[in-house]
Order: sequence, then C-alpha cells, then structure tokens
Amino acid sequence: MPQNVSIVICAYTQDRFLDLLAAVASALNQSPPPEQVVVVIDHNETLLGEVRRAVPGAVEVVANRFTRGLSGARNTGVAVSRGTTVFFLDDDAIADRHCAAALMARCADRNVIGAGAKIDPLFLAPRPRWFPERFLWVVGCTYEGLDSGPVRNLLGAAMCLNREAFERIGGFDGALGRGDSALPFGCEETEFCIRAGQAFPGGRFLYEPDARIAHKVPPERLTLAYFVRRCFAEGVSKAILAHKTGASRSLDVERSYVLRTIWREPAAALGDLVRRGDTTGFLRAWACILGIASAAAGFALHRCGLWRVTHAPSTIAISPRRAP
Repeated sequence: MPQNVSIVICAYTQDRFLDLLAAVASALNQSPPPEQVVVVIDHNETLLGEVRRAVPGAVEVVANRFTRGLSGARNTGVAVSRGTTVFFLDDDAIADRHCAAALMARCADRNVIGAGAKIDPLFLAPRPRWFPERFLWVVGCTYEGLDSGPVRNLLGAAMCLNREAFERIGGFDGALGRGDSALPFGCEETEFCIRAGQAFPGGRFLYEPDARIAHKVPPERLTLAYFVRRCFAEGVSKAILAHKTGASRSLDVERSYVLRTIWREPAAALGDLVRRGDTTGFLRAWACILGIASAAAGFALHRCGLWRVTHAPSTIAISPRRAP
C-alpha cells in the first residue's frame, strides 16, 4: 500500500493560538504535501470556534471526543485520520519542510512501528546557564546522549506512527499523560511504545535526526521551579508506568540514563573549568543531581502510596478509520 501521512496537532489553550497557527502552516508546507491535517481541540469550545475560523478550509478541526487530556485528543486525531501513517506534531512546534517525509521513509520498513524527529529547542527567553543538555527532555526536546537508530520510545512533540499499530493495540492510555492536574505528567508515549513493542515481535522504533522540528520553550519553562516540578512529575509518571508494564521493561532506559548522567556531567563540568575557566558547568552538574533527586522522590512517593494521582480511567479503544 502506498504511504501517505495524516498530521495531527492537538491544542487546548488560547494562550498558544498564534503558535498553533504556525504549527498548522508548517504542516501544510510539508514536501510532499500531507494526505490530511487534523487539529484536535481539547474540550475548549471557544478555541474550537476561533481555530475553525482562522485555519484554511483544507484543515479538519475537530473536538476531542474522548476524556480531557492529550491522550484523548491524540486518540481523536487517530480516529478521524485516514493516512497510512499518523504524524503527531505539538501545537507549539514548527516542522522542517521535509520532516514528515524523512519520518515516513523510516516507517516504510515493515519492521518499523514508528519514528521520531530531532526536536530542537527554540528558546523564547535566554537559556539559564544552569540548564543541562541532558535534561532538555524537561522542555520536550531531544536531549544530549540520544543516539540515532533504535529507541525504546519516541518523544511526543514530533513522532510518526504506522496506522497498523493503532489497529492492533488501540490508542494512548488516558490514565497517563497530561490531563487536569497542575503537574506536567507524561509517559503516555512510553507506555504506547512498550505496548506496541509487545504486540509486534521484532518491531522497533527509530530516532531519525535528519527529521527536525523547532519546539518553542517559553520563559515559564526555564525556571528552576518548573524544572523540579517536571522532574518530580516524571518520577510519578514512571511509577505509574512501572505498575502497568513492569519495572524492568519500563525503567531500563532510565537506569542507563541516570548512570551516564551522574558520571559524565560532573566530568564535563571539570573539563570546562580546566580548558576554558567556565564555572557554569558545576551549576549544570548540580541541576542534574537535583533533577534526578526530584524524579526519584516522585517515583518513591507514588510507589509508597504517599503521593497519589487521580487520572482518567484507563482507556485505549479508539476504532480508528482504516486508510483507503
């Protein structure tokens, strides 16, 4: 079957209205053009009307038909899409013109379930000197140390998934990810990828750095308070994920990441000091330790029952439309 792509962009807030329009423009500007561009509005009737009036008629603008949150919005996008692959793009991201084509080329391999792009940060305020490259995942971007090729899971800001995965295992789990909570939870992509890997023996996910997007990072996500909250929320999310999928399967990548970060960041800081007299490396090293400690605290508190999270019920059924 010839490949074609549906690009799905999920949005929930009027605060990012102009960002959303830029994301839609970058989706429409893909070469070759996408089969379809779908914008899913997450339970915000005012935004739904504004977007329908603002975007070109070729863009399908629909309301989230499932539970509030990113998982439900993405599942809605899958349900109304018709491409052989579904490319998820964040509403505050701008895709390079050839991004979708590069990811689709990877997904053409029968053994590839999905592929993810390189997510470059587009800082809207000066980046703090303490912010470590290894923690760019905190702001939804590709972090230092992620190598091209097979990965356990994709990053949600720019990922392309073969439709067959949804037809076989359903959609993203509404019990994970960002919903009504003030804490920035995640891991819905990780859970989906683990579940898909179990359903497709020999299947894999690939990181493709030749596919690129620019992901906007606003000033409020460049504070130490947000950094700690996001790391803590990731720890809680990983505890929920471990309960669902098994600790060894869900945390093997994290163990390796922590071990590399603990040793390499202080070593890099010392090297910067010796070679260039740069003392900011020690700030980044301390930020790494703080981030790991915050994530560990979130994980431990949830596992011990001292920090419980109320999420939507676990739902993954979406009845996606089959490609023609």
